[in-house]
Amino acid sequence: MFNYRILADILGTGRDYQPNAWLGSKTGTKVDWKQWETMGVKVNGIDLMIDHMNLLLLNNSMTKDQRAALYNAMLAVTDGDKKLQARKRAQTGLYIVLTSPQFQVDR
Repeated sequence: MFNYRILADILGTGRDYQPNAWLGSKTGTKVDWKQWETMGVKVNGIDLMIDHMNLLLLNNSMTKDQRAALYNAMLAVTDGDKKLQARKRAQTGLYIVLTSPQFQVDR
């Protein structure tokens, strides 16, 4: 089960990261999840999100086993609100892909 604190921060404040005054910006950083929410609420939403992650982040190099593991991890994330569920599933999938050796190592 994937449970990380950043979800509470994102959902509670609407920002991923709070602004740093010393940077001269007062707006902070916010991820636009609309694209992921739109994909995620469709019947084959998890497959669409995984295809998108595979293309953009792994250059279509994801194996069937990796895809199945990612699919199961994202499927385990549930919420009564379909858009929120899609966002949480995207966050889970992106976290797993972005921290994987397949993404971290330049081949």
